[in-house]
Amino acid sequence: MLTKRRRALALGIAIVVDLIQLPLTAAFIGSVLSGLGLTLAASVESVDIGLDLVTAVVEIGLLGFHWMLLPTIFLEAIPLLDVAPTWTLCVWWVIRARNKEMQRVDPNVPRPRPV
Repeated sequence: MLTKRRRALALGIAIVVDLIQLPLTAAFIGSVLSGLGLTLAASVESVDIGLDLVTAVVEIGLLGFHWMLLPTIFLEAIPLLDVAPTWTLCVWWVIRARNKEMQRVDPNVPRPRPV
């Protein structure tokens, strides 16, 4: 059962992770363009990928596995795509899909309010 608290927590975590990734992407671009080279860029990107893996595990724990989480993990591994709020959009999509699933299973269950 996907509770209101789990939905809010999952969406909040996704928003925070997307906000954290903005400066990480800027640091990645800055290190490549400044001449510091791939050493610094690789370390920034590894922190970013680690954050994405942890986020994926946490979101699966909160929302359950959904196929939409797989493309999000792969999109996040591509440098410069971190600027897009992919985690936020993915979690919103999964919550929406879970709410529709709950309605299909038992139409008498009141529809939860959007977060």
